[in-house]
Amino acid sequence: MVNMLPDPVFYLQRPAWTHFEWPEMAHVQRILRWVKALQSGREDRETYVANAKFVLGGTIGPVKKR
Repeated sequence: MVNMLPDPVFYLQRPAWTHFEWPEMAHVQRILRWVKALQSGREDRETYVANAKFVLGGTIGPVKKR
């Protein structure tokens, strides 16, 4: 199992969850800019890319052999 949103509780679980860490506030700021552009009648087609860190936990294992 992989979760897209980090949460402190992941580190309390055993095994720890595999998850991504990414800049949440950067996403929020980009969405707010997009909404403000829509409100003012402007198009906003800017491409947004954010780097995410993959944090391997214990919820991903090897593929089972058949």
